[in-house]
Amino acid sequence: MVGYLVSLYLPNDLNAKKTLLPVIYAACTNNTISMAVKQLKRKGYNVHSNKTVLDTLASFPAVDVEKMIAKTREVVFRIARRYGLKHRRTIVAIDFHDKPFYGDHNLKEVVGTKNKLGTNYAYRYATICICEEGMRFNLATVAVTQLNLRTSVVLFLLKEAKKYVCIGEVLLDRGFNDTDIIDLLREEVGVHYTMPLTENKKVKRIAEDLKGIVTMPYTFYEDRSEEYQTRVKLIVDKREKETHYFITNIAGENKTSLLLIMEAYRKRWGIETGYRVADEFYAWTTSKKFFIRCFLGLLSFLLQDMWSLQNFIEQRGTPFQQARSKMLKGCRKVLQFLKKSVQELSFYWRPELEAELFREDITDAIKKILSR
Repeated sequence: MVGYLVSLYLPNDLNAKKTLLPVIYAACTNNTISMAVKQLKRKGYNVHSNKTVLDTLASFPAVDVEKMIAKTREVVFRIARRYGLKHRRTIVAIDFHDKPFYGDHNLKEVVGTKNKLGTNYAYRYATICICEEGMRFNLATVAVTQLNLRTSVVLFLLKEAKKYVCIGEVLLDRGFNDTDIIDLLREEVGVHYTMPLTENKKVKRIAEDLKGIVTMPYTFYEDRSEEYQTRVKLIVDKREKETHYFITNIAGENKTSLLLIMEAYRKRWGIETGYRVADEFYAWTTSKKFFIRCFLGLLSFLLQDMWSLQNFIEQRGTPFQQARSKMLKGCRKVLQFLKKSVQELSFYWRPELEAELFREDITDAIKKILSR
């Protein structure tokens, strides 16, 4: 797989190997590119200098980088299908992941963010991933700048995801409480979604005298003319001291249905777990050039998918895969699908192959390619 990734760019050019392999080596050792180059040279491997590697990466057109990552991801899913991954309905999540940036924040590719590791600026990536245990593949990833509209990013991710799965439900966080995104999900894409609603004076007033779990219609911008309003279904969960609010377009008014919708939302944390794994495959650099940072960020998500693929293959023929193909068959209604996915398939699956071992396997493969 590593060799295939390298061959996608200048396949017959030895310089491509001398450039890309040190970068992948740095990603798998969670190190800087300059240190990876030094380590490989000390071991006798013929690779480019750190400056040449960075200059070559900077010359990669962003479009070509995205195509290269997308083609490799297609291969990952092609292999996964051979080992039991079905093109069926699944729960997916969309979120943004920020990589801290300490340079000049006036760059158009840098976005403002909450303070993290001593900085308020970051390079941002948007991802959509499968949230089910044992198959947390990224379905699409894209670098996001100040010039990107959130609606266009969400639309792109959903269209890419539909190439590999049927979307049963989309889970989003509070950052997507935007009427344009809600209208996009409901009207243009036509998917079921659930997201928490940011607490405000209006929902506080609504929930003041409520108890337990209650659902009701909720209107965004009700003080404006009707053409600017967006109506959604609001779920108020006031069983504990802290009140929780969710908006969704999934039909179901009884308590069992509402509990099921909220329970399914817990699976969104699967995307956060994926981000922690992707951070383990990030090659560090001091370069501020966007194309370099873009490539390194997208590469980290791709290597995470390769790791997920290896773990998926390890489970071939086990009840983990057999249960999904049997239990989810015939779930025509979204609530039936959620019940099977959340309640009957809610066992915990832990990978047999740890990320550390996987990184060692890839570094060994890189050394073999370089020694040829």
